[in-house]
Amino acid sequence: MEDTKGQLTKTVFIALGISTILILLIVLQHNLAFQTSSTIVLPAGGTYLGPSSRPSAATTPVVTSASTSGFVTVKGRTYPYSLEVPATLKLVTFPNDAFDIYAIAINNQPPEQNVLIGVDDLNRTEDLKTYIKGNKRAYVENWWKQFGGLKGVSSITPFTNTAGLTGYKAKFLNNAGQTPNDDIFFETPNAAYVIHLANGPLPQATFDAIVDSVTWEK
Repeated sequence: MEDTKGQLTKTVFIALGISTILILLIVLQHNLAFQTSSTIVLPAGGTYLGPSSRPSAATTPVVTSASTSGFVTVKGRTYPYSLEVPATLKLVTFPNDAFDIYAIAINNQPPEQNVLIGVDDLNRTEDLKTYIKGNKRAYVENWWKQFGGLKGVSSITPFTNTAGLTGYKAKFLNNAGQTPNDDIFFETPNAAYVIHLANGPLPQATFDAIVDSVTWEK
């Protein structure tokens, strides 16, 4: 009888010990997960324009009018650009953003990986200032060098949208030799500013309609 009680006591202590160890491991893993700092990983061929914080909350677009086609007008908050986007498209902005970006919020993807539009000020670095004079094709040809996930340019096609803006449709090569994205660059009446758009997750026809609607107030 004494042996049975001893074995039972021993079994209980072993079970408690194992349970304690498992609980400690779970707590340790939980704490390590929250101590790990988050990083923004730019995918190969990504189109993120520059450094900015994650959006603190989803921000609805600045809608100034709606059309019967289901598109609404969105205006830049810093720069005088505007564009027409589907009313169902969820856009977010970033705090302390020097590029005046609107990014697409979709499928829980990080919005900074789906930038729709932004403006690059060529005055921000000495190297970029060299592109202020003349047309912006040279800037487009060398834009990919700012990003580690890209290795070159495949094609550049000049065009003019219905608002009369001179644009360049570019396809950049990622490190896998692919050209997954359409990148659009528009010259503006202010030679120091270049508008940049990227198609990201948008259907081609929708993106083309957005590109054709881009304007810049003089």
